[in-house]
Amino acid sequence: MPKKISKFLLPLLLIPTLLFAQSTIEDNPYFKRSMELRKQSEEALTKGDYDAAYRYAEEGLKELEKFESVNSYLLAEQRMNTARQRGLNNQDPELFAQIVEEVDAARANLQAEKFAEGKEHSDSALLLLDQLMSKTTNLVETYTVVKGDSLWKIAGRPSIYGDPFAWPRIYMANKHKLRYPENPDLIYPGQIFDIPR
Repeated sequence: MPKKISKFLLPLLLIPTLLFAQSTIEDNPYFKRSMELRKQSEEALTKGDYDAAYRYAEEGLKELEKFESVNSYLLAEQRMNTARQRGLNNQDPELFAQIVEEVDAARANLQAEKFAEGKEHSDSALLLLDQLMSKTTNLVETYTVVKGDSLWKIAGRPSIYGDPFAWPRIYMANKHKLRYPENPDLIYPGQIFDIPR
């Protein structure tokens, strides 16, 4: 019996390593519930009540699946909106229409509390978005620096890379435009940078 319990507890113990920021995770009701159930399962296990520990762990996994479904949908929706902002909906309108359908279907399923189906549609939308992005990998866009910007902040914007660690790509593509090319920290409002894709 303890092996079965550990099989269910392990995924619950890994929850904190999920992709989203801790404050976002803690706001999610499914995450909160899964953490409560994890604690109850651990307490029951400590008391030797293996049946209760198993039930709590199993219920916690169901809550975790709901949480993952919601996060998958949010990621698909965010990436779809970013693609639209970049004008990729005009690159392949038919493919983009499929993406919109999948995201809408995911939303409808989640609202109906059909979490597995919602996750399937979200995952499908993410695959279609990958296809769309692979068709447009050679695009170069521009970004106008505003007060308070840094290459780190620019690269971290969802509409740019969504990854602040990608700032060297912007730096290398625009080094020749900088007043002091050896110092990537000195950028000024009004500068227009190329954003290689």
